[in-house]
Amino acid sequence: MFKDKSTLKRAVGLYAFAKRFEYTVSLSSNTRFTLECTQRCYGWVLQAWKSNRGTYWHLKSFVNKHTCDKNDNYNIEFKCVSACVIGDLFASKFS
Repeated sequence: MFKDKSTLKRAVGLYAFAKRFEYTVSLSSNTRFTLECTQRCYGWVLQAWKSNRGTYWHLKSFVNKHTCDKNDNYNIEFKCVSACVIGDLFASKFS
């Protein structure tokens, strides 16, 4: 469970950076959020929904299966990693 959508996005960005893959947002609304792997592996999918009450977001579905070519991971540009995620990574190194 995540306290809001920005917290969810930050957590997914950190996870993608740590696991060395990129994702695209296939659906983003006030109540739903769906991400897919950019490498066309058609396996990795994350779906989250906003709670009916409050601002909390829950993972509805998470398929953590990558069939991507691991050699492609060296060309990752990390477009999905936001400035907030990069800030979190550096802050953890200096604290």
